[in-house]
Amino acid sequence: MAVSTSSRRTVRFGVFEADLRSGELRKSGTRIKLQEQPFQVLGMLLERPGDVVTRDELRQKLWPADTFVDFDDGLNTAVKKLRDTLGDSADTPRFIETLPKRGYRFIAPVNGRDESTASVIPVQPAPIPPTAATPPWRSRALKLGLLGAVVVLGVLLGMRTGTGDNPALAPVRSIAVLPLENLSGDPSQEYLADGLTDALTTNLAQTAPLRVISRTSAMNYKGKRKPVQDIARELNVDALVEGSVVRSGERIRVSAQLIHAATDQHLWAQSYERDVADLLALQDEIAQSVAREIRVQLNPEQRRSMARLRSADPQAYDHYLRGRFYSDSKNPAEFEISVREMEQAVALDPGFAPAWAQLARGYSERAFWSRPQESQWAQKATQAVEKALSADPDLPEAHLARANVLWTRANRFPHEKAIAAEKRALALNPNLDEAHHLLGMKYLHLGLFEKGEREMQTALTLNPANVGVRYRLAVNQLYQGNYQQAAAGLMGTRGYIPSLWTYQMATALFHLGKKEEAAALLNDYLKEHPMDEGGVANALLALIAADAGDHARAQAFIRTAIEKGKDFGHFHHTAFTIGEAYARMHRPADAVKWLKFAAEDGFPCYPLYARDPNLDGMRSDPQFVVFMSTLRKQWEHYRATL
Repeated sequence: MAVSTSSRRTVRFGVFEADLRSGELRKSGTRIKLQEQPFQVLGMLLERPGDVVTRDELRQKLWPADTFVDFDDGLNTAVKKLRDTLGDSADTPRFIETLPKRGYRFIAPVNGRDESTASVIPVQPAPIPPTAATPPWRSRALKLGLLGAVVVLGVLLGMRTGTGDNPALAPVRSIAVLPLENLSGDPSQEYLADGLTDALTTNLAQTAPLRVISRTSAMNYKGKRKPVQDIARELNVDALVEGSVVRSGERIRVSAQLIHAATDQHLWAQSYERDVADLLALQDEIAQSVAREIRVQLNPEQRRSMARLRSADPQAYDHYLRGRFYSDSKNPAEFEISVREMEQAVALDPGFAPAWAQLARGYSERAFWSRPQESQWAQKATQAVEKALSADPDLPEAHLARANVLWTRANRFPHEKAIAAEKRALALNPNLDEAHHLLGMKYLHLGLFEKGEREMQTALTLNPANVGVRYRLAVNQLYQGNYQQAAAGLMGTRGYIPSLWTYQMATALFHLGKKEEAAALLNDYLKEHPMDEGGVANALLALIAADAGDHARAQAFIRTAIEKGKDFGHFHHTAFTIGEAYARMHRPADAVKWLKFAAEDGFPCYPLYARDPNLDGMRSDPQFVVFMSTLRKQWEHYRATL
C-alpha cells in the first residue's frame, strides 16, 4: 500500500526535491523553473506515490467546473512540461507512468520530511568539531577526495540493497558510470564533474567481479538525453550510475542514483552535502561506516585502492583531476596541459602514485614519437614509473605504464617483461581495458593471434568506443591472410593513427589485387603528411613498384622510407615492407637483412612471415631458411610460455 506524503513539506526523488508548500522544484540543490499547473500535477502525484491519480481527480483540482478550457489538451500539456523538466519519457518512464484513459502514477522511490525535520540529506555526518581555519586552496581540494570515495561506497550500498530487497530483479554484474552533470553554472568546473566520474569508475572497476565500462565509452553520453534502457543496451550493462555535482562557495553537493537497466527502476539514490572543515578525518569515518553497512569484505588490495586518493595532498589532487580532464585529448596542446598538471601534482606530493603513473603515460607517448636524440622522454618515463611503483607497488596503472615504457626500441622490445607487467596490471584490475588492448597488441606482434583476439575482444566489451582496439582486430585478420575481412574492419577505424591506418589499409588492398587503389591511397596520405612518420607509406610504394618490375623506382622509395622512418618508434613495419620489396626484386640477402631488423625491432610475427606471398620467391634461399628456423623456435617459445 502506498504511503501518503501529504504531511511532508519537502519530498525527494532521485536528484530532485519538491517543496509542496512553496511550489519550488530543485535539482541537486539548484532551483529549476516549472510552471504552476505542471507543479500542481507533480504535487498530487507525490502526495500519493505508487497510487493511481485519476484524470478526473486532476481535473477537479486543476480545472474547477466553472473554468472553461480544453481539459484533455491542458492536462496533456502540463504532464509533457513536467516530464521535460524531469528528463522523463512516456515510453520508458522513470518517474511518471501513464495509465491510458485512467490517469498517472508516480513510480520512483520518494523520501521526505515534515516541518519538524531538520535535514533533507538522507545521510548526514556527525557534527564537525570546531577547528582552525582551513586555507581556501586546501579546503577546495580536500572536498574532492572525500566525495569520490563517498559516492563509490554509496553506489556499492545501492547495488546491495537495491537488488537484495527485490529478489525479482536480476543481479547487477555489469555497470557504467555516466558522466556526472556539472550544475554549478560554471564551465571551469567541468574538470571536477569529469574527475569525480573518472574516480568513481576507477574505484568501481577494482571491485571484482563487477564488469565496469570504461570512462572513455561512458563519456560519449555526456550532455545527451537518451533513455537509460537504450544506453544500457548499447553498453551491454545491467545498471547505470548517473548524478550531478554542484559547487557553491564553500559547499559541494554530489547526487547519485543507481538504475536497474532492465526494469528502469531506481535501486538507490543519495545526495551528499559537505562543508570544508576537517574533511580528511571525516572521510575515513564515512568510508568505514558505509563499508560495514554493505557487509562487503574488501581484500587488502581493494582497501589500499580506496585509500590512494584519500592520502594525497589536496592541492596535488586538484592538479591531478585537471590533468585527467585532458589526458585523453587528441589535441597536442591539451595533451601538454595534462602533462604539466601531472608534473605540478607530483611536485606538490612526491608520493602521489596515480599522478606519477599518468605522467609516465604522457612521457611514454612523447618518447614513442620522438627521435633517439630526444631520448630524455624515455628516461623520464622510466623514472616516473619507478616513482609510481615505489609509492604504490599495487597500483594497476603503474604496471601498465611500466609495460609501455619497456616495450620500446630503446629497451629492445622485451616482450616477456612487458607482457608480465600488463598481466600484473590486470590481476590488480581486470576492468583495465587499455591493459587488455595493449596485451592483445603484443600478442599480435608475436603472432599469437588467438590470444590477441581474446584480449582485444575483452577490451572492447569494457570500452566499446575504443577505435584502437577495432583497428587492431582488423590488423589481426590482415596478418592471418583474411584480407577482405581486414579491409572491412579497417573501414570503420579511419580516424585512428593516420600513418598506420593508411599503411595497413593499403596493404589489404594490395593483397586483394587493388594495387592502383592502394597506391592512390598512399599518395593522398603523402600529400597531407609529407613527413611520412615511420616511412611506412614510402616503404609500401616501394613494394608496389617492385611488384610492377620498376626496380629503380622501388629503390628510390626505399631510400626515402629509410630516411624518413629510421628514427621513429614504429619502424618495424617499414623494415618488414622493405624486406618484402627486396624479395620482389630477387635480392634475398637484402631482404633477409631487413626482415631480421623488423623481427628484432619488435615484430617477430612468424606466421605472417611464413604465409606472406611476397616472400614466396625466396623460400629456398639458405639465409632465409636459417632466419625462418630461428624465428619459428622463438614463436614456439612464446606459444609455450606466454
